Amino acid sequence: MRASHPGRSGSYFAARALLLALLPLAASCSVSLIAPYDSRSEEMVTQIQSELSAFHQELIYDNKAPDCVYSKHVGFYRTIHADIANLRVRVSAIAKNAQTGDQVEALEAGVDDLEQIHRNRERQPPGDTQCMGIKAMENSFGGLEGIIRAILQLEMVKQRTL
Repeated sequence: MRASHPGRSGSYFAARALLLALLPLAASCSVSLIAPYDSRSEEMVTQIQSELSAFHQELIYDNKAPDCVYSKHVGFYRTIHADIANLRVRVSAIAKNAQTGDQVEALEAGVDDLEQIHRNRERQPPGDTQCMGIKAMENSFGGLEGIIRAILQLEMVKQRTL
């Protein structure tokens, strides 16, 4: 048989009742470990994808020197780098958005790689060897599309779950 302490049973039951009353409230609270969905970031990423796709098609259709050479496309690289920089600033301004920020950094590195390949091709002897090969383009643009797809998928998951 348990010893009874005066006043203990009343406070014990009151504390337990309070705990039980607060349990549903605690269960309804959620802790978010990732940033919320941002429609503007999604729009910016989609715009970058559109620019990359158009550039890819331009390089495929104009794959003869001198139309294909890097120096004819410097304006594209300036624009795409500015667009990615704007996206990077936006996603870094949102709390708990490190994963998206990492993906934007990967996108930026991928565009840097594409630009370097394109620049190096122009240094080849005059002629069509100055153009990026279709295989090299497919690899570069395919990688960039994969990164963009990952960013968009993450935003879609945020939209559905957060």
